[in-house]
Amino acid sequence: MDGYEIATRIRQSSDNRNVPIIFMTSSADDRQTQKGYEVGAVDYLIRPIDSYILTSKVKIFIELYLQRRKSQDLVVKLEHEIIERKSAESEQLNLEAQLRHAQKMETIGTLAGGIAHDFNNLLGSIIGYSDLTLKQIDRNTPIYSYQSKLRDGANRAANLVKQILTFSRQSEHRPRPIKLNTVVKLAMLSRMRIIRKIIKLAYQFGQDILQALKGLKK
Repeated sequence: MDGYEIATRIRQSSDNRNVPIIFMTSSADDRQTQKGYEVGAVDYLIRPIDSYILTSKVKIFIELYLQRRKSQDLVVKLEHEIIERKSAESEQLNLEAQLRHAQKMETIGTLAGGIAHDFNNLLGSIIGYSDLTLKQIDRNTPIYSYQSKLRDGANRAANLVKQILTFSRQSEHRPRPIKLNTVVKLAMLSRMRIIRKIIKLAYQFGQDILQALKGLKK
């Protein structure tokens, strides 16, 4: 195994790719010198050589090697710092986006709550006058049926307003028993008005379903 093969094997290891290799020979031509540099030599010395020159060159190449290692370590450290900083900036942007979204939802909730309060006052008048009117109308007349439907519609609208107020956190949660079949039926009727006609909803109500408590905080 000659020096060229040894140098080649040294360079094949990733840990030794930058280790300085100096060739020393008693004689060499341009072809041998070129081959030495091709396999990774940093210098090619011909004996006899002054010990001071040899020592100086070895010190210089070792110093250059150490400086290069420090530079590589610094580059790796800087790359890690850049990655960490970018990750922190990305997280900061994500948190800012979440904050803006939360503020937007809070604004929407406040606006919806204000509108719902005004609408609730109007519905209170409609429901109140409907009840007074129904007390003065004969149950067997068509007007009574029309007025009953008007009051039922106003009550359903009032329930929707309560949901909006709950969403906007401007209404207290007061648990009360409800019939699930009734709630599901009303929900399905409202959904059927807004979904596309090509979609068909099918549902089947259960029997003897226990009442649930509505308005429990999660």
